[in-house]
Amino acid sequence: MILGRWRADDFPKHIRERARKVLTVRCAVRQDYLHDTVFHFERLTPKQRRALIDDIVSLYEACLLDLGKAGQYYSIVYPKDR
Repeated sequence: MILGRWRADDFPKHIRERARKVLTVRCAVRQDYLHDTVFHFERLTPKQRRALIDDIVSLYEACLLDLGKAGQYYSIVYPKDR
């Protein structure tokens, strides 16, 4: 998922706060240049980076579980064991 084009309001209401945490950090480290955008995660402390990683994984899991509820994605999110 490319988080650069998403806003917290684009996420389902029940996972919006998780998205807001990740997107807030993204905005704090974003630097726009003439033809490019760079995210300077090195500006975060190790503790902040660890928290961001935890939030991203949590958001990813929540999105997968949310997609798993939708009929057309159920088999992708919960594939049958082979």
